[in-house]
Amino acid sequence: MVLLFTDVVMPGAMDGVELAHAAMARWPDLKVILTSGFPESRLSGNGEAPAGLRLLSKPYRREELARALREALDERQSGGQ
Repeated sequence: MVLLFTDVVMPGAMDGVELAHAAMARWPDLKVILTSGFPESRLSGNGEAPAGLRLLSKPYRREELARALREALDERQSGGQ
């Protein structure tokens, strides 16, 4: 099982959402967690992660990161979040 953990805001032309979609197109079973201190700036405008992607808003505690990672890795391949 593989997981991508990336910030929404990245240098260059591609943001984290675009990276996630490109990676998921190549590896359909890929789990993705996005993080950002400014999620509404690059997401759907309401701070929500696009379908199939998880969002961990900054600042977060180590325990919150561990929980998000565990939930993503434990998630069944049901097509949901």
